[in-house]
Amino acid sequence: MAIDTRHKENAMSLRSCFRNHNLKRKLSDAIRAMAPTLLALSLTSVAHAQGTMDFSGATTLMTTFKTFAIYAGAVICFGGLIFAESG
Repeated sequence: MAIDTRHKENAMSLRSCFRNHNLKRKLSDAIRAMAPTLLALSLTSVAHAQGTMDFSGATTLMTTFKTFAIYAGAVICFGGLIFAESG
């Protein structure tokens, strides 16, 4: 009888081991499935938490670049006209 009891105890511990392994695997699969969604939701909340940004300095800088580009284009066109007449 003692042998049968030990066998049953070993079988029960083996079953509980498989149950724990199965539970861990299911939990791991669930975490893997939900991770992208949780990441997206956390980034969305961070994006909404940002305040407004002041772009007045960037607007001034872009206006300067635009003016330079217009003047550079005019100089290039003028140089093209000069060299077109001499050739």
